[in-house]
Amino acid sequence: MNNFKSSATLKSKAKGVMLGKYGTAISAFLTVEIIIFFIQMIVSALINTSTVFGNITYYCIIFIIQLIAGIFSLGQSRLYMNMSCDFPYSLGDVFYGFTAHPDKIIIIQFLLGLMGGLCMVPAVIFAYLYAALNLPIFMLLISVSVIIGGFTACVIMLTYSQVNFLILDFPQYSAMEIMKLSKRLMKGYRGKLFYIIVSFLPLVLLSLVTCCVGYLWVIPYINATSAQFYLELIRMRTNPSSC
Repeated sequence: MNNFKSSATLKSKAKGVMLGKYGTAISAFLTVEIIIFFIQMIVSALINTSTVFGNITYYCIIFIIQLIAGIFSLGQSRLYMNMSCDFPYSLGDVFYGFTAHPDKIIIIQFLLGLMGGLCMVPAVIFAYLYAALNLPIFMLLISVSVIIGGFTACVIMLTYSQVNFLILDFPQYSAMEIMKLSKRLMKGYRGKLFYIIVSFLPLVLLSLVTCCVGYLWVIPYINATSAQFYLELIRMRTNPSSC
């Protein structure tokens, strides 16, 4: 019998965890977003994207910035794990990835970015062919490629969704071992995580009505639920008969 807690239960526990902690969570979210925003602004101001070389340089640097964002994501995972487990936590947790295992998260983020990019290669090729030949058949091929590529990228994202938490729990593991462990843990649970993610869609859409201000509370809520999902996933894998 599968005793994995329901989406509603995990979200309820996440709400309980976040009581009185939203101040730190929102500060952490804003700190990371502001840092990444200003880095991107500086890059945009310094690089001339009107040339082919400038465009290539720009997108290479943007990719590097995404790797840096991945390091911040490890710190945010640490913050929410500390909150969820009643460990000491602080705004400084978001910088944890820069002092512990940055190589692992960079390697993992690079590989995930590469896999995600490869999923969309057919669509890009068909788009260029359509622009060059202007044949309607390529529009159909683009649509099919985007659907298949998007679905594959989603499966990859779900499969390796636990890497940050696993780095925190198993610092002795290599990047490849962490990815393999995430893949093994998520076998049979990708659908559950996908359902949880989709269940936040109404709140995400509602936040748009508030000029995105609502995201300051929705994003921490989602992150706290993600931490609860990981804790439940570990519980199921170590003691599946427990309640």
